[in-house]
Amino acid sequence: MDTLGQGPSSALDSTYGAMLIGVFFAAFFQGLLTVQSYNYFENFKEDPAMNKIIVAVVWVLDSMHLGFICQSAYHYLVTNWGFKPALMYSTWELDIQLTFIGLSCFVCQLFFLNRIWFFCRKNYFVVGFILAICITTLVLDIMVTVRIMTNKSVEEFGKGKAEIIAVFTTGAAADMLIAGLLCHYLRRDDSAFEPTKSVIATVIQYAVATGILTSALALSSIVAYFTNQHGFYFIAIHFNLGRMYTNALLATLNARGKMRMALRTGQTGSTLGKSGNAFIQTADGQNRIVQAFEKFQKNNTSTQCSDMPPFTYTIERVTDKETESDHEENASKEGSMA
Repeated sequence: MDTLGQGPSSALDSTYGAMLIGVFFAAFFQGLLTVQSYNYFENFKEDPAMNKIIVAVVWVLDSMHLGFICQSAYHYLVTNWGFKPALMYSTWELDIQLTFIGLSCFVCQLFFLNRIWFFCRKNYFVVGFILAICITTLVLDIMVTVRIMTNKSVEEFGKGKAEIIAVFTTGAAADMLIAGLLCHYLRRDDSAFEPTKSVIATVIQYAVATGILTSALALSSIVAYFTNQHGFYFIAIHFNLGRMYTNALLATLNARGKMRMALRTGQTGSTLGKSGNAFIQTADGQNRIVQAFEKFQKNNTSTQCSDMPPFTYTIERVTDKETESDHEENASKEGSMA
């Protein structure tokens, strides 16, 4: 930073320049999140209050985080431009944004863990193990925040190598485990009925995409950190980690409309059968597939997963009653004539 104030300089390219680019991307993803949140509240007005609270909480957390990093960028690049003592000082807004990222990720991970809880029929060991990893990641984020706020120096962001690696690796591990388990349980309950297979494939795609994107972002932060520990490249990437989770959560919630339609109409883009309508039934005569998907998507904590019977399906063809009666009448006439 020795060349600051002496004309054009690239001294801040790897630090506050990288942070500014991270802020731009964060604003873009926040816009996507806002659109998805609006679509959710507009299209799912009858959703349970818990779902609406989760959406509102993650939107507020990400909005506050965006406010903090925007204020930090303005503080360093406008208010204190060229003033080296201020550029080395870490503001509380820049410090606390780490905790807000951790909170956003944790809320979204709880949402996806709830889905695993449904499919694994309350397997305490599986869910508890992943939950412990998620809590560890959140605690590490808080610990890094406290350490930086105590020392009040931007150089602290690059220190604590073990903590930084642990934050990103535990987060990536939790994401991959969540995605892998969702795929496992969904494939295990796969159906031979085409609309149900289409819905399960869609849910698997969302699970895999979520796990890959968030894990790739966390691993990219580690690579950026080891490439330049004194730069802010890994911080700029980390700015957007929480929004990857929240956008995935909103995309999953908003996709329920198409999933329900595919299940209820028995169509996946092509007509099922040349005549009549096909529909899914279980042995007890209820459309339990639709109810099950709606319950786990609505985070219905009262759902008794262990009591749910295995899904069995029968395909019935709805025919015109008048046509059936005509056939019977013709058969009776032929019998009398004989």
